[in-house]
Amino acid sequence: MARTAREYRRLSKDRGGSGSIAQQAADNAAAAGREGWALGDPYEDADRSASRYKTRERDDYDRLLADLRAGHFGAAVLIIWESSRGSRDVGEWDALVKICEKRRVLIHVTSHGRTYDPRNYRDRRSLMDDAVDSAYESDKNSARIRRDTAASAAKGRPHGLAPYGFRPVYDPQTGDLDTWVENEAESEVPKALFALLAAGHSLAAIERTFAERGWVNAKTGRPFTRHHLRNMATRAAYAGIRAHTDPDTGEVTETDGTWDGLVSKEVFYTVRVLLADPSRRTTRNGAAKYELTLTIKCDVCRGPLTVTRAHLKSKRESYKCRRSHVFIAKAEVDAVVIPALLAYLTRDDIYQRLAAPAADDERAAQLREQLAEGRAALAEMEAEVPESTGHARVLGRSITALTAKITALEEKERGMTMRPAVASLLAADSVTAWWTAAPIPARREIAAIVLSPALMGAVTVTPTPTAGRTPSAADRIRIRRA
Repeated sequence: MARTAREYRRLSKDRGGSGSIAQQAADNAAAAGREGWALGDPYEDADRSASRYKTRERDDYDRLLADLRAGHFGAAVLIIWESSRGSRDVGEWDALVKICEKRRVLIHVTSHGRTYDPRNYRDRRSLMDDAVDSAYESDKNSARIRRDTAASAAKGRPHGLAPYGFRPVYDPQTGDLDTWVENEAESEVPKALFALLAAGHSLAAIERTFAERGWVNAKTGRPFTRHHLRNMATRAAYAGIRAHTDPDTGEVTETDGTWDGLVSKEVFYTVRVLLADPSRRTTRNGAAKYELTLTIKCDVCRGPLTVTRAHLKSKRESYKCRRSHVFIAKAEVDAVVIPALLAYLTRDDIYQRLAAPAADDERAAQLREQLAEGRAALAEMEAEVPESTGHARVLGRSITALTAKITALEEKERGMTMRPAVASLLAADSVTAWWTAAPIPARREIAAIVLSPALMGAVTVTPTPTAGRTPSAADRIRIRRA
């Protein structure tokens, strides 16, 4: 009775030709015919790496091992086109050889024209020598790829799949990726995303807006989710920046890319800071609901006032100090502060107060880019968890140095730059119309800027007197200017 043999075929990238899955199948079938073996069902992993650098699991390889361990392999011979098809990882290959030895399964390597018996120590050594050679080649290729990738990144060349909104352009001579250009069928999405984020809209609101517009991912046909949009908004490629992460140190370097961005660097870094800002998560679901919370404060402890619904029957919203010094109806405070805020924003000198004296456009643009990049880097550093005491010291020194640099840049920035929400407000025909239409995060930003000692004044609320008549909200509000 003829022996049964089963194949394992694998290829990292199947482009046909030498070593392709089809060629492996044909050569393995010819070898089985010469040996008089009947071929059973094959195991096959196409587009799967077998090195220790692999990023995706090999489903059929895992099934092969499971069948061997459980005694369900159902064949006397395992056919592999060449040893590296099995694995380029020495430990992984050793596990396969050992399980074949235990189950008395022979290993036939078609490219060798030879069948190995894992129970024979000489055969086992030959198989392991092949594994060491394959691992060496894999490591050498990995080192070369890392060098090439780092060199390409230093030159600003693109790498990998084109981000949504771009399309790749290939060199007609070599077929290599040359650059990315705008894909006008998709680019409206990332452009709108950055514009809305810079204007103060939340990711959840943008998700709803895109769904209402009927925008879906052209590649998947599904609506954009806030998680997808966040990932999109943090990709430096949209600002024409080539970001490269060192695989050994994790350090990220950014250089000007060879392609044109869909948004300016200033807008990209501003959005990066906004997304990294912990204060954006003002509620459990991340949706800001109130304009003045955290900006107006208790007159006693100077702590921020938050909103509570302590009146269970009326459901009335009230501002409350966290230390219970202040408790006051929210509507009454808003009716005093917000009209005063809007009136302040209609002053003739408001542009000079919120903007800056005229400055050289190119110098101002460079300053804005440097400051936005520095703030983004600082936000990432402050969120980083140190891995050791030494790492914590290095991180602390880096944060101190970067903070000093940002402070110096902010001195230059004073009166020269403005936040996106401020720019949007100053460009509006009507302050009241802008305030009504603006998203809550943008209103909060304006309130935090204007209700400061240097401008309209910091707003505090005094406690209710313990005796005598209860004063109105206007009587309890204090505005403290510098």
